[in-house]
Amino acid sequence: MPLKVLSYTGMTALLGLQVLPIVQGVGIATAADAALATGLSMATLGGIAYNAPSEQFLNWGGMLGMGCTGMMFVGLMSMFNPASKALHNIWLWGGLGLTGALTLYNT
Repeated sequence: MPLKVLSYTGMTALLGLQVLPIVQGVGIATAADAALATGLSMATLGGIAYNAPSEQFLNWGGMLGMGCTGMMFVGLMSMFNPASKALHNIWLWGGLGLTGALTLYNT
């Protein structure tokens, strides 16, 4: 049990260190608003999937796999063309949509 507690404490400390630059860059209020919006949107999508009358979201596996592969290629293309605003928009909004769809699928 002490090893589990120590591992969890170390993980929590590393997560805090990863969030610290964001909080210093944009401020605590903006970071808190972003965390609240993310939590609410993911909880809403999870609730929608949980209360779905059929298993319609479970049929999305193949398309989500292709979407993840497409996002991987967009990430690779952005390494060679970092100034492309179109690739940035695909990465940003496509990743947001893909994350929401994966939440529906996994719930």
